[in-house]
Amino acid sequence: MTTQTQAQHTPGPWYDATTQRDQSEREIWHDEAGLVATVSYVGRYQAAQTCETLTANGRLIAAAPELLEALTKLLTVADGKPCAFSIVKAREEARAAISKAEGGK
Repeated sequence: MTTQTQAQHTPGPWYDATTQRDQSEREIWHDEAGLVATVSYVGRYQAAQTCETLTANGRLIAAAPELLEALTKLLTVADGKPCAFSIVKAREEARAAISKAEGGK
């Protein structure tokens, strides 16, 4: 049995709006709410992080709302007696969210 609670976070979609001029920081935005999160190098950890790592972290954070929604739907489908269409749609949404987190569109 799953219990759903009211979301306390900014709803999605979020997107990485980082400009090319500052690659040491990733900005995650929402169209209406504005800036949601900033991912940046911090102190001694700066040397350990690469631009690629920072970009991947930004993508993962930007995909968080879609990942949460897709997993919630999959659990709802798995807990009930779903029709085939529900399973296919939930599976497609999960794949899309994972693709976004991994750098796809």
